[in-house]
Amino acid sequence: MKIPSKLRATLAMLLAAIGTTAAMLPDDWLRVSTDGNVLEFIDSRFKDGDSQERLQSQLSGIRRIDVEPVALRTVFTSLARAVRDRAA
Repeated sequence: MKIPSKLRATLAMLLAAIGTTAAMLPDDWLRVSTDGNVLEFIDSRFKDGDSQERLQSQLSGIRRIDVEPVALRTVFTSLARAVRDRAA
């Protein structure tokens, strides 16, 4: 089940490997993971157009950005992990 919301799964493909750590990225990017030149995260404050601009201001050399709705289960687990991590 997909739900309409401000939460979007975001995948960014860069021209080179990512040298940014999760600590350097916005707090509203949840479940951040990197693999070579690919960055994946859940954007908890997605706004069409603005979110892509914000991503491009955080990272240089972006080749492609893919955004899609997030499944309800992923929303729950992402928010639960974020709350747990902030409490630790």
